[in-house]
Amino acid sequence: MSWLSTRRGDPRFLLVRYQDLQTQPLEEMAKIAAFLGIAANQERLAFAIKQSAADRLREMEKKQGTCFPRRVRRGRTCRTYAAKSGGRKRQLSEASVAQIESAWGGLMRELGYELALPTLAHADVASVAIGVSADAKPD
Repeated sequence: MSWLSTRRGDPRFLLVRYQDLQTQPLEEMAKIAAFLGIAANQERLAFAIKQSAADRLREMEKKQGTCFPRRVRRGRTCRTYAAKSGGRKRQLSEASVAQIESAWGGLMRELGYELALPTLAHADVASVAIGVSADAKPD
């Protein structure tokens, strides 16, 4: 919360969500290029997106035998992350998702993420963000 609350509205800060890069890569890359002061037309942006796709990185790794930054080293081999958004819902247990959303649900909602837990979906952002359960009752 601290990094977001101290930087929100600062022209030197650009919030980029991985999910947005996945669903609208051209638009998000254009925002990033403009923020960095890089002149980039749609053709150049599309090329950058294509070159950094997970499948392309996997192909390069096979040819070069090198781990790239987005890869996880597993023993002597490298493995690319799934490169998909929403992994917490697919890969974590319900208890783990509940723990994450209980702790960070307010911030996640504020950043536009959909919560898996129905009890937190309508909880007060401030109370969840500071660690108060959505079901907590005052003393």
